[in-house]
Amino acid sequence: MGAATIIVLVVVKECINERFKSKMFMPIPTELLVVVGMTGISYASNLEKMFHVPVVGEIPTGFPKPTAPEMSLFPDMIGETIAIAIVAWVLNIGIAEILAKKHDQEIDADQELVALGSAHVFGSFFSCFPGCNALARSLVQENMGGVTQLAGLFSCTIVLVVMLWLGPLLYALPNSVLAAIILVCLKGMYLQYYDLKLLWSVSKLDWVSLRKHLSEYQIPFKFFYCILKT
Repeated sequence: MGAATIIVLVVVKECINERFKSKMFMPIPTELLVVVGMTGISYASNLEKMFHVPVVGEIPTGFPKPTAPEMSLFPDMIGETIAIAIVAWVLNIGIAEILAKKHDQEIDADQELVALGSAHVFGSFFSCFPGCNALARSLVQENMGGVTQLAGLFSCTIVLVVMLWLGPLLYALPNSVLAAIILVCLKGMYLQYYDLKLLWSVSKLDWVSLRKHLSEYQIPFKFFYCILKT
């Protein structure tokens, strides 16, 4: 199912959406259709029990009850907290700058810091993990046509609906389908390997920096195995 997902995504995104984008009101939401379709096929065929296909499984619904952060833990966590905050902010700005340049937009680092801090303060009352940008998820949204803050609003709304009501319906979604979606959306990142030859002749330091950055997103063998085995 992972290989089939890759084929469908590539054909629709490269041969239909890209070729006919000037004539289309909006790109075909291939990722959404693939998730719905593959979940239905997996459920109807009972792939988890019949062929031991790894699936998403049970997704808890509802919100945890808000509780105040445990203040007694602050002295033991203050050092790690500052380090996590700095790294999270730098990653957010870095990925935001990459996507902003692609769409001729500008990033206000101060505003990003305020937004990230506000989200963490609010999330601390619901036992949330520290928030941070993710290249794979950002590229999925960008490849689906999201270029404004409304895209984030719609994404949050969908996540909210899934958390409250639709979570159990995604039980049968194969993990390989999610892996395939991420792999296709990372295509642009891996095409940067072609820039290494040019950078070597221009700046050895930039070459090392790009090579190290790309190596952080190398796809391990188990990732390919997860895609191709179903």
